[in-house]
Amino acid sequence: MTSTTQDPDIAAAAARSTRPKRAFPPMTPKLAAGLIIAGSITAFGLFGPMLVGDPSTVNNIGLSGPGDGYLLGTTQTGQDVFAQLAYATRGSSPSD
Repeated sequence: MTSTTQDPDIAAAAARSTRPKRAFPPMTPKLAAGLIIAGSITAFGLFGPMLVGDPSTVNNIGLSGPGDGYLLGTTQTGQDVFAQLAYATRGSSPSD
């Protein structure tokens, strides 16, 4: 009768090779923050234009700061900057 002894390094390598490979990296705080930021930008690009008015509408206000119904203010011609940002985000997404 023969007794077989295995080298601990070989046994550890064999145990590692039988584990299933992960399809995704482990969740870390940096990964979670990056996914939240990327998801927020994507959601803003998809749903933002539905929530704001037409960015090309010209109001007779001209270059006003944030407030009075304009979250980011207006341009020199009175166009809503937030509406322009929402439409520009959608236009720069790779899905369009």
